[in-house]
Amino acid sequence: MVDVPGGGVIVYRKPGGGGFDAALAHLGLGVRVDLRDAPRSISELAATRNRVAALIGHTSDYSIVSVGDGSAVSFTRGVVEVGVSGNLASAQADLRGRFGDRVTVSVAQPLYG
Repeated sequence: MVDVPGGGVIVYRKPGGGGFDAALAHLGLGVRVDLRDAPRSISELAATRNRVAALIGHTSDYSIVSVGDGSAVSFTRGVVEVGVSGNLASAQADLRGRFGDRVTVSVAQPLYG
């Protein structure tokens, strides 16, 4: 769910959710609700996120710095966002080879602490 200006919300949901739309309509939320189809469910995104996170520390010429699945981009595009440092082209090829269109890979700064 994403808040939008004007007091409404956007709800991204997997089509064919077995009565979700009807149940939501009966809640009487008092705000405008814009239902949008999401390519993947939260559980599908979480499963991909967990598989990508398991690779942290186990890659050769790039490092996975961040793995996320809770942004508006994740919901609208149905992807897990992966931030990497090192060889971006190698990371993109490797992760897309493993996960296809379920991930988007971009440069991220390594965490120091």
